[in-house]
Amino acid sequence: SHSKIITLLNQSHNLKVQIIYNIPDKVTYPHFKVVAHLLSIAEQGREEKTLRVLDSWYLAKAKDYDSFLAKYPFSEDINKQSEKIAAMYEWTRKEDIKVTPTYFFNGYKLPDVYDIEELIYFLLE
Repeated sequence: SHSKIITLLNQSHNLKVQIIYNIPDKVTYPHFKVVAHLLSIAEQGREEKTLRVLDSWYLAKAKDYDSFLAKYPFSEDINKQSEKIAAMYEWTRKEDIKVTPTYFFNGYKLPDVYDIEELIYFLLE
């Protein structure tokens, strides 16, 4: 879905995207390191770099964290992002989100009958 979102962003310059990860706040969870790493980069506030890093991870044919880490070094304590990850996970539990990706538009869940690519038609109205 990453490439679909990027296409949508390129078609509508007024669109903003927020990624909420649906993983438990446990360092032993397989994706915890990746999510903490991505959040740390996004926290720097450099949108272009964040997009480049997200592309690098999500568009890679093989998801290899060690290679990713070598390309984008991560020097901070991995647990620093735990609070954010826990808050996102709690929100997904509260909102009963079990499937990813789940899309929201202006605070409303995009109905299952629509695909993310069709969102552009709503934006053009």
